[in-house]
Amino acid sequence: MKPPPDFSPLCQSFFAQRLIAPTQSEPHTIAAYAPTFRLLAKFAQRRLETPPSKLALAQLDAPFLASFLDDLEGGRSNGAAAKCATERHPVCFIITAALEMPQHAALDPARPRNPVKRLARPLVGYLARDEVEACS
Repeated sequence: MKPPPDFSPLCQSFFAQRLIAPTQSEPHTIAAYAPTFRLLAKFAQRRLETPPSKLALAQLDAPFLASFLDDLEGGRSNGAAAKCATERHPVCFIITAALEMPQHAALDPARPRNPVKRLARPLVGYLARDEVEACS
């Protein structure tokens, strides 16, 4: 028996009640979450052969999320920073949804962590040597 489709209303509630209303998240934060959920819905439709309107939160377990993130890294060539941010979005959503619907409290969104990848950071190039020495 398939679980009842509750992903769509939970997703809508997450955006309306968690991101927008009480926390008054910055528009760029909300804009960062939206593409992740679009990609997640498309991936679920391909992998589970279930349209987003029939998707259940119980189907988004840790192995599914791991395959979703691996697909993003391989298929979209997401870098380390994008992958770290994208990894947080569904986990935050699942934890929040479990608060709203306690039957999902046992759902474990945790994913085996990949080692943190180092990001190349450019050196600060706008300070002159004497300015750096004056600060030390």
